[in-house]
Formats: sequence, C-alpha cells, structure tokens
Amino acid sequence: MQSPNVHDSSNDTISLIGFPGEIFMQIVEMMILPLIISSVISALAQVRARDARKIGIVTVIYYMTTTFLSTFTGIILVSSIHPGDPALIHALGQGTLENTALSTLDTFLDQIRYDALAGK
Repeated sequence: MQSPNVHDSSNDTISLIGFPGEIFMQIVEMMILPLIISSVISALAQVRARDARKIGIVTVIYYMTTTFLSTFTGIILVSSIHPGDPALIHALGQGTLENTALSTLDTFLDQIRYDALAGK
C-alpha cells in the first residue's frame, strides 16, 4: 500500500519540474564570484592603509594555512584510498551504463542548461 503523496511520475516529468531549479542554481553560481569580489574591493576601499596591511598579512597567512591543510589532507586520502588502483577497477567491473539512451527532451534541456548559460 502506497502513501497518497507518492506519485509514479515519469522521468520526463521530473526533468521538466527540476529544470527551472537547475537554471536558478546556475544563475546564482554565476553571481557569487562577482558579488564576493566587489564586496572585498568595497571593504578594502574603506580601510586605512595600516589596517589594510594587517588584513593583507592575515589573509596571506590564512591562505597559506588552508592550502597546506588541503594539500596534506589530499595526500593522506590518496595514500590511504589509492584511487585508480587497477585491482579496484577490475573488481568493480567495466563501469558501463546499461541505459544511456537520451530523449529529445534531454537534448533540448541540455542545450539550454549548458550552451545558453555558458555563453557559447
């Protein structure tokens, strides 16, 4: 017995419902970097030279620390997980997909999703 809220929707219906959300998220992602850069420039324009020097030093130290930590974490994870190990690839199989057929709707939505928003 199924819950009354569970619907048996087709993949095309789900794609059409989720499409505006995907477009919205891509637009938001395109706005993030310019917004952050303009905020940083605006904040630095209002700071005195001595304070800007302190902020610059702290920023460089923060950047170097996070770079070191991410590099160290990456080396530890690669050393322990061994991605790309031939034995693991053989154990998992060839990795082929069973159903790779694309519909016309998928192709149309992908052109809007990737080509129109990429500025090509």
